[in-house]
Amino acid sequence: MRGRANDALGDHFRLGCAGHEYLHMVTGEAHFAMYIKKMPWDHVPGCLIHSEAGGYQARFDGQPYRAHDMTGGILAAPDQAGWQALHSVLFAD
Repeated sequence: MRGRANDALGDHFRLGCAGHEYLHMVTGEAHFAMYIKKMPWDHVPGCLIHSEAGGYQARFDGQPYRAHDMTGGILAAPDQAGWQALHSVLFAD
């Protein structure tokens, strides 16, 4: 998946610190983020802040993020349409 993301999005894509990346999305410094690990302390506050700012995030399978579910990953984008467009690029068969 990381290879596909790098091919599609160039070297602007990275997996880094969730706390900083959620803030970068809210301030417009980043448009999306993708997370493999789903530790609640990283994502509960970030998803709340991102959602309150109008962002959209969901699991890789399209299901809503739930703090108690540690499987799968999270894809976050400025809105649901952007999430779906990004998801189709990253997860196309």
